[in-house]
Amino acid sequence: MVNLASLVLQSLPDATVIGLAALGELLVERAGRINLGLEGLLHFGYGAAAAAAVATGSLLAGYLAAAGAAALLVAIYFIAVELLGVDQIVVGLSLVFLGMGLGDIAGMTTGGLAGPALAPGEANTVDAAVLAAATAVLYLLLYRDWRGYALRSLGEDEKAARSLGVEPRRYRLAALIGEALLAAAAATLFLAVNSTGAWRSGRITGYGWLALGMVILGYWHPLGVAAASLLLGVLLSSRSLLPALLPPNPVLTIAADAAPYLAVILALAAASWLYERRGVKPPASIWRA
Repeated sequence: MVNLASLVLQSLPDATVIGLAALGELLVERAGRINLGLEGLLHFGYGAAAAAAVATGSLLAGYLAAAGAAALLVAIYFIAVELLGVDQIVVGLSLVFLGMGLGDIAGMTTGGLAGPALAPGEANTVDAAVLAAATAVLYLLLYRDWRGYALRSLGEDEKAARSLGVEPRRYRLAALIGEALLAAAAATLFLAVNSTGAWRSGRITGYGWLALGMVILGYWHPLGVAAASLLLGVLLSSRSLLPALLPPNPVLTIAADAAPYLAVILALAAASWLYERRGVKPPASIWRA
């Protein structure tokens, strides 16, 4: 019999990494932009965090390095999209490849050595606390603070927001900085928990894309994004249980390993259909850039 509590605890590392990255992207999308370069932010942040953590023996140094790496990429995004008017989709996809390349360069400087890591019991506490705190802060910011109302108005109608005195570039820069800080936290926790302190090439691949999906499934709301990320974390953790429930077959084994990703695709399709029927749409300004 599956122990549900144990499964939920086992899901926290993946759920936290995906959830933090998704919450950062939520800020950007609420400001009327979409950053497909989130995958690149995680890759570069992961490599930079590993390099700094191994060199100094400090996870705090790792986080600061990850934040600097993510900040560099969002600065490129801001300059290209907001100042030069380059298409945001093109810029985002370019940042994916740039971040992956820079992340590998940074990660290889560790020489295979492991830096500090969190013990399993400590890791669960830290993961739960960080995800809960980030979710609560974003909820209070977006729904209980005038700056959050201004940010959301910018995402819905930039012209109307301007008429109310909202300066788009200022708010979008703030949202991108928030995304960089949250992506850095996700990358550092991935290093300290999921990767047990050691950098491994390609280990974080896919988490940024999954985080983008969680923003949609979570209805562009902090609580919804956190809940969707936790559910995905449970699905990812359950992969190890599925082969034991299926007849021995290589094809079924591969299908079981891919099941969480297939579930996300199906959930996104179902959510899109449901949202369209209910008149729910993403922040309108996203598609006007």
